[in-house]
Amino acid sequence: MSDETDTERSRDESTDESLESASENREGSGPPGLPYPVAYRNTVWTLPSNQMVIRRYTGLEWFEKTLEEGELYFGPAESYADDDPDEGQVTEAVRSRERAQSAGEQPTLQDGSEMNLSAGMERFRQNTQSQYFLSCWRLGTDETPNHWEKFGTGKLGVAMETTVGQLWRHLHSDAEVHMGMVRYIDRERDTIPNSPPETYFFKGLDYSWENEFRLALVGGGNPIVDIRDDPDEEFPVPDYDEKEFASFESDAVINRVLVEPGASDAEMRQVEEILTDHSIEADVERSRLEKDAEWCPSKIVYGNQNLRTSEEELDQRLKSEIESTDWSTYSTVDWVQIVPLWAKDGDEIVGSHFEVHRYQSDEDIPDPEEYGHTRLRQFRRVSRFEDGEHVLTWDFDSEEK
Repeated sequence: MSDETDTERSRDESTDESLESASENREGSGPPGLPYPVAYRNTVWTLPSNQMVIRRYTGLEWFEKTLEEGELYFGPAESYADDDPDEGQVTEAVRSRERAQSAGEQPTLQDGSEMNLSAGMERFRQNTQSQYFLSCWRLGTDETPNHWEKFGTGKLGVAMETTVGQLWRHLHSDAEVHMGMVRYIDRERDTIPNSPPETYFFKGLDYSWENEFRLALVGGGNPIVDIRDDPDEEFPVPDYDEKEFASFESDAVINRVLVEPGASDAEMRQVEEILTDHSIEADVERSRLEKDAEWCPSKIVYGNQNLRTSEEELDQRLKSEIESTDWSTYSTVDWVQIVPLWAKDGDEIVGSHFEVHRYQSDEDIPDPEEYGHTRLRQFRRVSRFEDGEHVLTWDFDSEEK
């Protein structure tokens, strides 16, 4: 993971421009910022609630460069393949299905060659690795030493903290941008969608510790799907840039900056001075790993690893979260369910996710509507608990059926 950024505009100017582009370019409009929707309506790829905390781990040098340039850096998907060779690719179950479709008698194409859909889709997906650009964040407020070691690079690691809704509202790009949680799957058995951008929101179970929230920026037109069986010469791939950027309003995005475990007082002051130099009012805190804090206020409790669950399992998990909460620290807990309208499969719930949000101060508690999302085809439920007791549940149906 790494950061960067460009020009500074007033928030009012940015908001007016992005509202215009949203209403002109997409059906309906969401928050001022990226056009709505940033996630497709009918997919197991799910957007977390607007209140979900996300963090961008990076080195201090990259963080300062991000603030100076006013842009968020997106790295080419092909560079992520060094860490995960299956980045943006489908599972074996999907490949088997495509091979089965290609195994029968195939029509002859206009140039006289035979058709091979399976091989064509493989080439297409591989070529999109230079078309898609990624920005990777971590979901929730829980931490792991591995995350600091892998992503807090350079002399000093820092983590920029915001929420899904804030990033969505204050990130600006003329390019097509999608965002959502990464779902972790069994790459041998699970079936997923067979083309981008969805393929960039699934990873193997070995990466589940990353607990990733991801933005995917489309760098240009799609490469050609070449379905010829054995082409003598492949069609040229569009000439994409080596990296992409999207401007963002750092003062409206950054709520807090965490500094890696073991940071000195001088390093803490250095981070504070950088924020002051860029007129950003945000707390600078040490990693919670130093405090050995057991409770995290915001996290995904179920859904990004397991695509299927039952009402009974969910009730047990909810009970566990409520009983284990330190009610001397937190006064209110919200249990948020985001369930696609097609998600019921008999007694199981498929492709849904569940969040817990803990609040210490009444000032921090959001109205239930602030969790989102009105135009996605999702059923949303917010259950509120105070001092361990259930107070009220709000149900929100999607406005778009």
